[in-house]
Amino acid sequence: MKKKINMDARRIIFFMVAYLVPWLFVPWIKPGMMSLAFGEYIMTLPTSGVILGQWYINKGKKRDFFQKIFIVGSCCCSLYIFICIAGIVKEEYMNIWNRSLFAVFSLLLFFYCLLYGGESLYPFKNQKKMAIIVGALIVIKGIYLAVFGVNFNCGKYIIAQVYGIPSIMALSCFNFLGEEFAWRGYLQKRLQSCVGKRMGVIILGIIWELWHIPLWVTTFQLNRQEAGLGIMIVARFINVIGLAIFLGWVYMKTENVWLCALLHGMNNATLTGVADGILEVHGIPIGAIIQPVILWMFIFSKEYRKESSVTQYGGRQKTEVV
Repeated sequence: MKKKINMDARRIIFFMVAYLVPWLFVPWIKPGMMSLAFGEYIMTLPTSGVILGQWYINKGKKRDFFQKIFIVGSCCCSLYIFICIAGIVKEEYMNIWNRSLFAVFSLLLFFYCLLYGGESLYPFKNQKKMAIIVGALIVIKGIYLAVFGVNFNCGKYIIAQVYGIPSIMALSCFNFLGEEFAWRGYLQKRLQSCVGKRMGVIILGIIWELWHIPLWVTTFQLNRQEAGLGIMIVARFINVIGLAIFLGWVYMKTENVWLCALLHGMNNATLTGVADGILEVHGIPIGAIIQPVILWMFIFSKEYRKESSVTQYGGRQKTEVV
């Protein structure tokens, strides 16, 4: 009975940190660099919620350096957002401060996991599968961008994604692991054990997009898009559930949460390219559905059919990260 109470308490702490903390800042977030910094900041909260929940049920036990990095980093990011809201940091300097903050904690995480992460948190676990899947995502993105009607910079941009892999792994892993460590490593396994692999990952996709709601009116500005709020919300749910299916497949196949973080970063890099004008797009109605259609197809893969399941955080070892 006590164990069940502790498990419920961990889930409550996770959802409070991941879902409620962002709303404390939403009323004061302004468009521009502040909204972008806010978007990256809340990416750290899901994993912070998982870790704090774990600390609650493991009172008195040793807290490893990986967990400490995340909590300290998330607290520093919270303080940074407060400073931005207070107007202490000028908008033209926000990106420099934000990038520096995430780079420091990303490097700490990367080298710690590289040297001491063990089987469960080694960044390059299952290297061959890792390389094949990264190549597969680039192909999917190539098809997506081609149908989207991207201009001649498409090829250069895809090449830039390949060269951007080291940057995502070492300098931006803090925010992407902030999501993937929680969504794939923590919540996916629990949902799939309750309702099955396919339904579990679909529910995860819905929960994942609901978590994005504070960004709808801040970073994403969905209410100001020409397509209309309703269409944008439906499109986001379809896309995010598709991405959850794909990343869920990746996690079950490779047992590497770092790979999920890398693919998440590569996916976001494409969106950033469109937003920054690097990619000039046409034919949005067709292009907007081609990627989720491809990603949804992964739900018919053998990983979603077979009965065997991966252990939490990928390690088939007795010691779990959470």
